[in-house]
Amino acid sequence: MVKIREFTFDDAPAVVGIRNRIQPEPITVEQFNAWRKADSERPDCVSCQFVAEDESGRVVGSAGLYYSSDNPPGLFNAGVSVLPEDRRQGVGQALIGVIEPLARQHGAQALRAWCRGEDQASRAWAEKRGFVVDRVRTESVLDLDGWDRTRFAADLERVRSSGIQLVTVQGMPESEEILRGIWTLGGETIKDIPGFEDQMEPYETWLRAFAGGASNRVVALALDQGRVVGVSIIRLRPGEGGNTEYTGVLREYRGRGVALAVKLLTIDAAVAAGVPAIRTNNDSDNPPMLRVNEKLGYRMVPGPLRLKKVLA
Repeated sequence: MVKIREFTFDDAPAVVGIRNRIQPEPITVEQFNAWRKADSERPDCVSCQFVAEDESGRVVGSAGLYYSSDNPPGLFNAGVSVLPEDRRQGVGQALIGVIEPLARQHGAQALRAWCRGEDQASRAWAEKRGFVVDRVRTESVLDLDGWDRTRFAADLERVRSSGIQLVTVQGMPESEEILRGIWTLGGETIKDIPGFEDQMEPYETWLRAFAGGASNRVVALALDQGRVVGVSIIRLRPGEGGNTEYTGVLREYRGRGVALAVKLLTIDAAVAAGVPAIRTNNDSDNPPMLRVNEKLGYRMVPGPLRLKKVLA
């Protein structure tokens, strides 16, 4: 018999372990706890987490519900994860059975969730419970065995010769001006992501989460007289892999090769760290970034699906 209870921070290693069994871009307990802590400090935020235990007390699944003023009105984020070997035993059903009524109590009009594009079993499970696919993202992988940086030397020189400074920062930039620049750029550029519905979170909230997840992060910056005009953020797991978390360039600097340049800096960092491959995902309706990835040599693989359920 599965038992559903509220999450405690003692559960973080188990919850992160379940998530990392399912997703190709592992996160750390440090990152997860930083996100949870940042959520708990927001007065405008509904953030609930539950775990499922089997009869022995082993955590075999988790579920979360999230909403803040950054979300579109009435649209809550929901997630259910179950260890592959413990599926088809009612664990997922028990978790969604807690999440959905709770969302309704908080005034949710719809739920939004994600699953892997190749995970047809999870998609079928969600569709059986009223979710439909409303957005498809592409995913790309760059294999770094034999990576040849020299063929992009002219691209980097073109950006630098235009007066833009290219720098790489490990972990957490020390400059308040740079940090605010990254946040400001994020707020401007997320508006251009096809299908993106949310708003940028407040600076102090963003900063707490960003600071808490600094391990294994590399930030590549394009600066014009100190102003952040381009950024690419990658998380590296030496010997395992890397994941590009975000790349953005201010509108007035697009078409100048800035996105390619900052991504090249993250690839250099990945090669130096001994990372065998980098993974990234983009919306299928974002051809400029897809062209950048293609030029760099990324190959396409099945990407994540966004699912949505309208609550009656």
